[in-house]
Amino acid sequence: MRKWLFLTLTLVLGATGSADVQAQCTTYKHGTIVGETWTAADSPYCVDGDTYVAGSGLKVQPGVQVLFLSNYKFRAPDMRR
Repeated sequence: MRKWLFLTLTLVLGATGSADVQAQCTTYKHGTIVGETWTAADSPYCVDGDTYVAGSGLKVQPGVQVLFLSNYKFRAPDMRR
């Protein structure tokens, strides 16, 4: 049986609102992610919908910033064995 690691990550927007946060976004992500590598060059990554990591997973390089534009689910399989 496959085990899953469920993460709930939330960005709490300040008084300036989401428009200021969206202005920082370089790359938008949502949906299913398979075998991607997120790089500092394409950062910040902005999650704009529920996201599911599948298959060979997701690698996040050092220095990558990930912003959540609202309360979205971010699910990834538990790869610990």
